[in-house]
Amino acid sequence: MCQRKIEEEIVLSTLKEVDKNIYLVEGKNEGRFPFCHSVLITDRITALIETGCGRNRLAAIEKEFIPDMVIYSHGHPDDCAGSSFFPPERL
Repeated sequence: MCQRKIEEEIVLSTLKEVDKNIYLVEGKNEGRFPFCHSVLITDRITALIETGCGRNRLAAIEKEFIPDMVIYSHGHPDDCAGSSFFPPERL
């Protein structure tokens, strides 16, 4: 199994379900600056709230879930650090 696939599986296995279809995506460095935790919602639409969880985590989420939209609660650099990872029409 290639290293990238292993990393994706590790990232996806660390999603913590907090309620039906709502997952905590733990940010790198335990969510401390310059990272943050994100929230993934998988329901009629798939949404990711905050993008500062780390590039590997974002890549795994994008590949597995393809968020329909990305939402920011505010504009701090740690919360929107991964915005360039997603196409503008989803932001």
